[in-house]
Amino acid sequence: MEPDIFMIWKRAPFFLEIQRSIYSEKVMNEKVNRYVSYYMSNEWQNSHATARLKSFPYSNVQFFQVQDIKQFLTFASKIYRNMSF
Repeated sequence: MEPDIFMIWKRAPFFLEIQRSIYSEKVMNEKVNRYVSYYMSNEWQNSHATARLKSFPYSNVQFFQVQDIKQFLTFASKIYRNMSF
């Protein structure tokens, strides 16, 4: 499992995948299952990128596909406004 980008944006951890096309349901399910397997393996706890995290970016998981970065930022901003810290 290797996301294109792991980031912490506005205090929320994200695994970001960037594709040039919209995935089919089958392909998305396979990708989601890889993330779940990674979480279940606890390998993420040994990663230098996530060493400062107390929890995996897994609770309240949301998967969404967007056409471009502008659409992503609009969507992510709405999510951030609804988060409680």
